[in-house]
Amino acid sequence: GEALWETDVGVPVTYIGSSGSGYQALNSSGMLFSLGNRPIRSQADENPGQGKSDLLFEQAVQLSDGRAVLMNSSRGNQLAVVSAEPPKIKLLSANFGSAQPTASPTAVEDKLAVGLDSGQLVLIDVASAAMVGAPYQPAVEAGQKVHWHTSVYVPETKTLIAANDMANLVRLSTDGGLHELSAVPLDHPIVGPVVVVGGHVAAVAAIDSGDRLQFFDATSLKTGAAWTLPGHLLAGPFATEQGCLVQSDSKLALVSVEGQALWTIDFPASPLVSGPLVNGEQWSLATQAGQISVLNAKDGQLLGQTDVEQSLSSPLSLLGTSLLVGTEEGAVLALPIPSATSASGQAEASQ
Repeated sequence: GEALWETDVGVPVTYIGSSGSGYQALNSSGMLFSLGNRPIRSQADENPGQGKSDLLFEQAVQLSDGRAVLMNSSRGNQLAVVSAEPPKIKLLSANFGSAQPTASPTAVEDKLAVGLDSGQLVLIDVASAAMVGAPYQPAVEAGQKVHWHTSVYVPETKTLIAANDMANLVRLSTDGGLHELSAVPLDHPIVGPVVVVGGHVAAVAAIDSGDRLQFFDATSLKTGAAWTLPGHLLAGPFATEQGCLVQSDSKLALVSVEGQALWTIDFPASPLVSGPLVNGEQWSLATQAGQISVLNAKDGQLLGQTDVEQSLSSPLSLLGTSLLVGTEEGAVLALPIPSATSASGQAEASQ
């Protein structure tokens, strides 16, 4: 593959998405570029951040209306809202006081749920960055810092399920704010995000003997089946139609809600950038170190693999028969979908 364009070196590309008629990319400095048949350039189409040093937009979240939201990790209350319609990018600031987000936000239809180290879980109106209704506030001691993991929204019941480092799993109503419906104590602390798969909630728990993928009923929060990881959690879990995908430091596994491994394969020991890009029965997966693998979702069979020999920083996108991906160096690479007959090697980037 070859780079469609390249920004200043050292500015990672953190989002690639639809622009309506094509694709657009955002880098961590908040510079938006339209992708098309244009010469490679460093001039952004929109640059609301104006090159300020305290900008680090990453971990895009997709809203139900198609917009994407990225939080500024350097200034926790700032968010970039990216749309296919003008204005294509807006920077907004939420009023979190002195509190800071502790994990990636969660899309709640066209709103955003954010867990703060003050202990609060808040619902944000993305149009204005204003708080929607009352936040959820568990009992905490004065000055205590709380770490929320990335929560999950269940659209069928309009509920949010979240876990924190106080070993609690909570189910919240999202109607006009966040209100507790039920809560259960956890036997072991959660590491990583909470996801929903087939009427169940899944998360990885740190136990004495290692890490364990634990399932819970999505309504009652009752503990269900579990599966012990072969090693320690590296990335995930990721929700898929077939089950829960989880990466350890030596394996990649697809696990059913009954706690059975549907398949387990050896896999590069570099964290996945995101969950799989689904194209029929094929899954394309990218690691932060630059390996791109294509698997058969049914049995985990490796259908193709390549190494672009660059650190990757954005989820994969599908462009016809090609893949688009952003790099830490600030390039967008377009490369053929790896197949068993494709040659592994570096994706060329135009200079």
